[in-house]
Order: sequence, then C-alpha cells, then structure tokens
Amino acid sequence: MSRQVTLSLAQIDIAWGQPEVNLAKAEIRAGSGIDGANLLMQVLQAEPQNLEAALALGEYHLRSHHWEEAGRLYSLLLEQFPTNFEALLGMQEWAARTGNWQPVLEAWENASHKAPDRRPYRAFLVWALACANDRFARERAEEIGATLEIASRMKKGTRITCIWKE
Repeated sequence: MSRQVTLSLAQIDIAWGQPEVNLAKAEIRAGSGIDGANLLMQVLQAEPQNLEAALALGEYHLRSHHWEEAGRLYSLLLEQFPTNFEALLGMQEWAARTGNWQPVLEAWENASHKAPDRRPYRAFLVWALACANDRFARERAEEIGATLEIASRMKKGTRITCIWKE
C-alpha cells in the first residue's frame, strides 16, 4: 500500500509540475497570500532561477498592491526573459494599476522585435499605446495593424473602430 501511494504522489508531481509553487499559487489566490509568498521565497532561495515561482511572486505583489515590488520584479524578469508572455502580462497589469505605461510599452516593443512572429505582442502594444494615451498611438496602431494583416481578412466595407482618449 505504501509503495502504491508513493507511486501515485510521484505521478502527481510529474503531472502537476512544481507542487510547492502550485500550493503557493493556491494560497495567493484563495488563502493567505503571505503564506503563499513565504513558500515562494523558500522555493526561490533553493532555486533562484525558478521562473514559475518568480512569476507567482509577481502575482502575489500585484494582488497585495505592492506596486514597487511588482514593477521591480517584472522588470527583472523581462530583462532575462523579454518574450515571456506571462511576465509581459504581469507588467501590463502593473502599468494599468500604477498608470506608468512607459516600461510596458518598451517591453511589448522589445518583445515584438525579438519575436516578430508572435502577433499578440504587436496587438498588446497597440492596446498599451492607447491606454498610455500616446500621442502617436493612432498612427502606430494603423502601422501595426497593417502588419497584423487584419484588412486582408475583412469583408469589403468593414472598418475597424478604436476609441481614443483625447
């Protein structure tokens, strides 16, 4: 019986990835966030390059309104992993909460150049430009929209409408 239970736990560990990180995420999302953060700090102390744990810690900082820590962490992650979609979305959430759009604009721009085949990066860049009320947002949106080949899939007479904050 004991061998069977051990085998089952080993299979669960393989299927679910990192159990400590998953437990920490559960704590952050539905339990005591600080307990989840403490668990993540233990994981990161043992494995400083654990990307999944670092991303979960970023989520903790966002949910706890630790804006400085969240911004700093996502900036560091994007220096190492400039095309990591989860880190980019975390930085975008941070920008939406703080109103500081410049770092996320640079991050989406950088990711778009490093991975030009990833169309969502360009689409999110347009969105961030609009949210930042960038004075060239409309022109950039049209330029980027052309690279997304949106027009080629639209019926004749269809127009794209954007709402711009003036």
